[in-house]
Amino acid sequence: MADIPKPPPTKTQAENNPEDILEWKPRTDWTVLPSSFSSGPLGLGDPEDTSLRKVEKEVLIPMVMRDKAWMEKCRPEVIAFEKCAKAEEFMMMFRCREKNNIMQRCVKAWFQDEDFKEECKQIYLDKRKHYRSTGEGQKLRREEMKWQ
Repeated sequence: MADIPKPPPTKTQAENNPEDILEWKPRTDWTVLPSSFSSGPLGLGDPEDTSLRKVEKEVLIPMVMRDKAWMEKCRPEVIAFEKCAKAEEFMMMFRCREKNNIMQRCVKAWFQDEDFKEECKQIYLDKRKHYRSTGEGQKLRREEMKWQ
């Protein structure tokens, strides 16, 4: 029976008694997240930590890979598809199918490249390290992806 914690004091007990008389104190020494997510100079996580969460591996890093493939690696294919789509407007789905397939094959090929995956992982870790150490977020992806 000694292991059962006492319930928190009621509002009237808290108002009528000084804190030293009440034995109950709220518990604030634990969190749901690991300490690596709340440590660091600004409480945003350890900047030197290179471990990745599931969402980072499966969503955020592939997002960096897709953006880099579209903007740098498969740029001619993307431009060709974009021109076709602008010219064909509503018939784009039928008349630009081949250019879309070429673009998708190019992006898929880069997703299979292990060196490219590692490069994008390092880009993500560098951005995360910068955020955790300074608190400054990077520009939104849409601002970075301005078409030329």
